[in-house]
Amino acid sequence: MSPELLFALLLAAAGQAAQSGTVSGVVVDSSSGEPVADARIEALAGERIAGRVFSGPNGRFTLLLAPGRYSLLARRIGYDVRRIEGVEVSSGQTAELRVVLVARPVLVSAEVVTASRTQEAALEAPASVSVVVPEEAAHRIALTAVDHLKAVPGIDIVSSGLTQHNVVARGFNNAGSGQLLTLTDYRYASVPALRINAYNFIPLLDKDIDRIEVVRGPGAALYGPNTTAGVLHLITRSPFESQGTSVAVAVGERDLFQIAARHAGIIGGRLGWKLSGQYFRARDWEYVDPVEQQNRLTALARGADPSSLLIGKRDFGIERAFGEARVEWRPDGKTALTGNFGINQAIKNIDITGFGAAQVRNWRYTYYQLRLERDALFAQVFLNTSDAGETYLLRTGIPVSDRSRLLVAQVHHESRLGSRHHLTYGFDYQRTDPRTGGTIYGRYEDQDITDELGGYLHAESRISKLRLVGAIRADYHSRVKSPVISPRLGVVAEPGAGQTVRFTYNRAFSTPTTYDFFLDLLVDSLREPFTGSALPFAVRALGVPKEGMAFRRDCPGGLANLCMYSPFTPASLGGSGQPLPADATVLWDVLLDTLRRRDPNIPAIPKPAPGEVRSVLRILNTGTRTFDPLDPASLGDVAPLEHRITNTLELGYKGMLSNRALAAVDLYYSWIRGFLAQGVATPNVFFDPVTLGSYLSRFMPSSQAIQLVGIIGSIPVATVSPEHSGSQTDILVVTRNFGRVSYWGADLSVALQPTGYTQLSATYSWASKSLFRNVGGISDIALNAPQHKIGFSAAYANRRTGLSAELKGRYVDAFPVISGVFEGRVEAYLVVDAAFSYTAPFAKGLTLSLDVRNLLDNRHREFVNVPEIGRLAVARARFEF
Repeated sequence: MSPELLFALLLAAAGQAAQSGTVSGVVVDSSSGEPVADARIEALAGERIAGRVFSGPNGRFTLLLAPGRYSLLARRIGYDVRRIEGVEVSSGQTAELRVVLVARPVLVSAEVVTASRTQEAALEAPASVSVVVPEEAAHRIALTAVDHLKAVPGIDIVSSGLTQHNVVARGFNNAGSGQLLTLTDYRYASVPALRINAYNFIPLLDKDIDRIEVVRGPGAALYGPNTTAGVLHLITRSPFESQGTSVAVAVGERDLFQIAARHAGIIGGRLGWKLSGQYFRARDWEYVDPVEQQNRLTALARGADPSSLLIGKRDFGIERAFGEARVEWRPDGKTALTGNFGINQAIKNIDITGFGAAQVRNWRYTYYQLRLERDALFAQVFLNTSDAGETYLLRTGIPVSDRSRLLVAQVHHESRLGSRHHLTYGFDYQRTDPRTGGTIYGRYEDQDITDELGGYLHAESRISKLRLVGAIRADYHSRVKSPVISPRLGVVAEPGAGQTVRFTYNRAFSTPTTYDFFLDLLVDSLREPFTGSALPFAVRALGVPKEGMAFRRDCPGGLANLCMYSPFTPASLGGSGQPLPADATVLWDVLLDTLRRRDPNIPAIPKPAPGEVRSVLRILNTGTRTFDPLDPASLGDVAPLEHRITNTLELGYKGMLSNRALAAVDLYYSWIRGFLAQGVATPNVFFDPVTLGSYLSRFMPSSQAIQLVGIIGSIPVATVSPEHSGSQTDILVVTRNFGRVSYWGADLSVALQPTGYTQLSATYSWASKSLFRNVGGISDIALNAPQHKIGFSAAYANRRTGLSAELKGRYVDAFPVISGVFEGRVEAYLVVDAAFSYTAPFAKGLTLSLDVRNLLDNRHREFVNVPEIGRLAVARARFEF
């Protein structure tokens, strides 16, 4: 379906507004009589939602409905649901109501739309769900939305700077991660093509967040690709429910300055609009990468201009600006047409990628979205665009050119079959169009567009106190041979009031990224270990063609007839593109002449006879930048890429232990087939040091032979490279599907609300493994997350006095890291944060806040090769009018 046709359908549907009557009224608190803002009012015709609206700041609401008899539902976080039966609506008439809500602990009143792609109570959702509500976030100063997730169970957060984060659920984090499907108002929020969740690129004002929903565990049956870990959904406030103006100014340590503004209003009762924007700057935590510095020194030694050399040229400043606009038209009580536009300019910051750190300069992220909601129909189309500006990789100085586009169209509908059965169905289409000017995707630049199409059916049935859940989805990807099927099965039992037990099975999949298919990027260079001189072997990250890659095995000689390619091959033997037998002695004369030119004291040594000096294979370890031994028999071809399939069984409980205590326990077992991970695919040929030493000892003293073996034996002679790779002597880093991985895990949480003003919570998450050894006989894979993590918080909020405070902390156990060029160990750390907020009675609409992160100044690293993070204090004044 073309975007133009979809836009036309959306506009046509929105224009069908029937002659209507009006239900008007006010929502008030039962104890205080004060107006209740942001209450959701729904008019039901039978079980069908005929209209929906939210109460304004004065508690008032207006619903336009077709003539008839309705039931009215009023919901608000922190209150019991109120149902009013028999509301009569007559054409051209107004029915006036007073809706009284009774306060209820926030713990049990949250509702979600993400778990089943329909509205339901979080307590009843057939998945492990957490919700961050406005009451929790009101007293925090958030630099990005990630700051609100630090107390959510099962969430792993890696911070590499003040605003740079990688977030996943239940492990498998990475440098530049897109593991967790992140949505903003139902729109994919990741950077197009790169599929990286850059939370500091999302043009979202903290004041605009209505709630944050976190669904842990696979979600492909409803959301399709790349939901193996779950869904993070940032839902913003409609201008109809959040009118007025807000201006906030924040200052803090590390030269932090932030100013944000928002205004929302209504025109004529049916058209809402909103504008928001923010400017932020600060001085980031500092880190010097020794690899960058060594590469810089090498480039300078070769005559590079230090003023223009980009290798290792770090700017520790952070600066960004963004703006967002929203227009929402509600022609009647059951239709909403919403248009959104947002733009973020990352003026400068440093972020980590699988190839080392990148210096971001003027990276622009833009989105356009049009969304229709009418009765049970939801449809949207959105376009995300990216322009990397003058960004470059710090280890190589290579510019990052990314002008990619992601176009998505989605249609979703719900049907009820009586009062017990509910169906949800729809389809999604997305086209990813990477545009890198040849800098990232090189040779693949003209063949890198991918199309994906998926359709799904989700059904729920109620039988007494049981809910049976089933779903099926099919997805097609233009670069993968076979479609993939994602089922979902579950049962939710309600053993008592406010108690649910669920057992579910979910299968989900992750598609290979455009990086995996099309990458063509020089990421590193090598040097001799003894002299530091540059070696003529580049390290290149290369995408895997649709047909895969195969090694030639028809070159007569050793190492099971493998063929090698060497930058040392002279023109007389065909040059570097000529396949040679995988035997280092083939190039004996060339290599010895090169060494003798550097050291005339090395005597002339005849070429060994066949078998006198053997060859060995070694493969580059990108983490240590050394070469590890490789058995030639273990070298396999690079197969075509497939989807990574994740299966998860989960048993969960969530319930009220009392009227003011909520507990949740989630136990899960996951097994993953075809794990996608990057690794070096091409080994190098070296001289065997044992037989080389024995041979050299015939022509020189043993001490000199040992010294020469140390030099010659440390230098790669050639690369064993696949056919048609186009980079025969380069060391290739590619993505492969790895065997099978399985592990257990648990997420536990308890929340207490001792009084109406206080809330205490604690979380604990456990995973059975943090490192998987020799997966598929190819490589180790790290969870890149701890086996144990603990979170705790204590919060106080009193609207009457205007005072709120929060103390929270998290303990993260030590864990190993294997992610691209990042390899090592993160040591355990404990971080405690404090936040205070005061709404001043002497100045209407003024709120003063103070946020101290890492209160104890426990300097720590949350990933390998990133800065140590210390204490940061930020103060803010917010004016609302």
